Amino acid sequence: MSDLMNEIEKIPFGRPTPGTLGELFGLVVDFIPSILNTIPQTAGLLYPYPPVFEPVVIESRDGTPICGLVALQDADSPRPALLIVHGLFSSKNSYPIATLALHAFFEWGFNVMVIDLRNFGDSARFSKAPTTWGYRESDDILAASAFLASLKKVSTVGVLGISMGAASSLIAGALSGLEGPINGGIVALHSYADSKSIIKYLTEQPAGRLKTNLIRIIFKLMILLNTVCHGPRPVSDLRSYTRDISSQYYEMREDEILRKASPLKHLPNTEVPCLVIHSQDDLIVPADHVERLANAGANNPMVGFVINRTGGHATYIYTNRKWLLDTLRTFFSSWSGNLNYDYTGRENDINIPGNLGNQDN
Repeated sequence: MSDLMNEIEKIPFGRPTPGTLGELFGLVVDFIPSILNTIPQTAGLLYPYPPVFEPVVIESRDGTPICGLVALQDADSPRPALLIVHGLFSSKNSYPIATLALHAFFEWGFNVMVIDLRNFGDSARFSKAPTTWGYRESDDILAASAFLASLKKVSTVGVLGISMGAASSLIAGALSGLEGPINGGIVALHSYADSKSIIKYLTEQPAGRLKTNLIRIIFKLMILLNTVCHGPRPVSDLRSYTRDISSQYYEMREDEILRKASPLKHLPNTEVPCLVIHSQDDLIVPADHVERLANAGANNPMVGFVINRTGGHATYIYTNRKWLLDTLRTFFSSWSGNLNYDYTGRENDINIPGNLGNQDN
């Protein structure tokens, strides 16, 4: 892992667009899709995938149906697979997820799977299972990883998670171990350290700052829309959602759900190679979360950290695309066992979003 981190540190970060502008651009690009993906009847209408991505439905470890799309390479020998996991109020059909999936499949030669975590996207059509901030979502990831690992065309399974998907991925990796289905590494983009403190931060942000006020309003509106569409009752803050909906549905105490939804405790002993990426200007998951994760994983040689000066809340696909793609490809290729990659590789040549729905097979 130390040699790999040295290679990753050599990748030029360049002159990125400021993270705040990236978050603004991301809000413009994905705000309407996020609303559509929260409503089961309209999920997936924007940013469709090309036909090579075929729909699948798998069962999570608690029986919850999870919807996804799988694209397999037409190759003579097994290829590595990458599972890409969205964050809160997002889905597999968000612009960043679709962009990363197309690059991984068409440029890198990976098998690719994208999923809708419980309560979002197509998965919300089949189940009323609510969000648990990473606890049950880690089961969704483990089930999808096991599905990929069972395919003859798959050699290894890596996981890329964003925000809540990143926290869920870190938990899943610890539960998997090297003998489990996730044996191709994990990249966690802007994970929180523990769910209790991030819910408190997003619920109790102090008034007076335009940016934090806007974030608080958006989260209130999105959780209200989610509960209006999915039931059983309208709720407008994350803490009430955990207490009144998740806790009741899973018949667990609120503090028990939050304890199990925290990747912080898992990093010291995780055996799966993990790369945690964060930025100092993240307004949604503040940088103190990655500092806590770094302290927890300091003595684990299988965990590496990249903390950038700018990047917003995982907005690299808008602000610093080449660096992100080169970093991800370098990391996952290293653990795939049969791909070699030079980080000075070619620039992106996929026209996105124009080709999202009609990329040649």
